[in-house]
Amino acid sequence: MTLAWTFFGASYGYNIFIGIVEVLGVLLLFRKTATLGALITLATSLNVMAINYFYNVPVKMVSTALVLFCLFLLAPNIQRLFAFLCQGKSTFLVSFPNLNISSKIGRISIISIKYLLIVFTVGVSLSSKNNSSEIRNAFNDPKSELYGAFYITDKEQKTKNLIGISENWQKFIFMTDTKLIIQNYESKSTDYQIIVDRKKKEVKIVAKYGERGIHATYKKGNNGNIILTTLNSETPITLELTKIDLDNIPLHTQKFNWVRGDI
Repeated sequence: MTLAWTFFGASYGYNIFIGIVEVLGVLLLFRKTATLGALITLATSLNVMAINYFYNVPVKMVSTALVLFCLFLLAPNIQRLFAFLCQGKSTFLVSFPNLNISSKIGRISIISIKYLLIVFTVGVSLSSKNNSSEIRNAFNDPKSELYGAFYITDKEQKTKNLIGISENWQKFIFMTDTKLIIQNYESKSTDYQIIVDRKKKEVKIVAKYGERGIHATYKKGNNGNIILTTLNSETPITLELTKIDLDNIPLHTQKFNWVRGDI
């Protein structure tokens, strides 16, 4: 447990540091600080790109494009930066040219767009901070008796139709007795509230608007699978969730691939 908390604390601190560095990318929006912003963003983008390539994360093209954009912005000063950082010479940086917009409306429009981007960047960062807090709080709550990752096999598609739940539900990730994450076939994750009664061995999945929830008894098989038997249907329907072996997921088993078809 101590090792887990140590790892979580280190990774959480690292995520905070990376988040702060990413926010500093706002320096790119000002001509006088654009070069500094490009240097900071380049360091972050290189880190992300290395992880994507060496762990075969399918966002290689995007992270590579970010690195190339940073290098493009640094190109006018690349020799000066090399002289300063590697040769210890004094130098000066070339500022990015001003936009020669003669009309007052044009200048106001450009400035407005700039500051809207800044507000948007800060808003996204604050949202990311809140998500990190939720993840951290999940570690404080006791693990659910159902804790683990499971998926619905193709042969259970008919059962999903009988129960009335979304055909797009594929993976169930049980965190605590109140939190469940469901992934669809496009790997989009959605948080769901659950209520687990350990004495009665019952679980309720609270549905979103327009969806149908599940109220069922549960039991765990010898193979680690979870068998749900519905209580909110005219006749009991059994749905089996197959356990995912987290030691054999692609992130752990895939070999390095230099190029992969992704976006």
